[in-house]
Amino acid sequence: LLRACRCQYPDWMDKDRQKGVKGCVPSPKNIGANGRTNRPAAPCGRQGTDAKTMSQHGKPAINLLGPFELRAGQGPSPKLPKKAQALLCFLAIGRGRPMSRDQLSTLLWGDTPTEQARQSLRQSLSSLRTALGAQDAPLLVANATDVMLAGGDGISVDTETFLDLSASAEIEGLKRAGGLYRGELLAGLHVEADPFECWLGAERQKWLGVQLELQNRLAMIQAKVGRIAEAIASAQRVVELDPLNEPAHRLLMQLLARSEQRAAALRQYEQCREILHQELGVAPE
Repeated sequence: LLRACRCQYPDWMDKDRQKGVKGCVPSPKNIGANGRTNRPAAPCGRQGTDAKTMSQHGKPAINLLGPFELRAGQGPSPKLPKKAQALLCFLAIGRGRPMSRDQLSTLLWGDTPTEQARQSLRQSLSSLRTALGAQDAPLLVANATDVMLAGGDGISVDTETFLDLSASAEIEGLKRAGGLYRGELLAGLHVEADPFECWLGAERQKWLGVQLELQNRLAMIQAKVGRIAEAIASAQRVVELDPLNEPAHRLLMQLLARSEQRAAALRQYEQCREILHQELGVAPE
């Protein structure tokens, strides 16, 4: 992915890449390379609240898995320019971690003169403050050198809820986690900034990987307890998200056969055989 991007990396990105950091910029400390959180899963009571529900109680909510959404209370969603959306996504993924203004300027406005890039950053931060609304404690913390989206319970971010729920060992928790994945990270968003697009591409793959692992695990747990129809639906979602995933096709065929849908299992095999041949030039094992 990094080679495919062919970006001209600034020094601060190159240093982090040389340390073995995945993606074009450093990943937040609380998320590992496999998309897992390093902190313990949230208590069950907190897991029961998703981003939209939290916003209805007056707490701003940022939804990044799928098209960008910012919900501030019960009013209409604020409209933000694309680069302001991109900036908020980057800060939200690394919530609680200060990022230097120079890094952010390079990330989104690296092709413009330095002072112009800094001014563009200031304008975007002003838009974000307005969109997030007045709070008892500031959600966007900034000083002369650094910017950070505050941690704590003052704002909900769907990626955090998604990770917490994905660690669940219960079917219902996993189903709710899967439901938060509305599509790839910032679906449909494109900004003219190569460093950001490289970072976004790597992040999209990471979050997709979490969803695929979650859905596959959910299907196997559902099958184990005899909820075959639900297991089939979970396995189908894996195949839809990753059509070249041969083990997922195989699991789906096994589940269809187990439910005595042999014709459907054969059709699934033919679908698997055809897509592997077309895309990879190989046959199923």
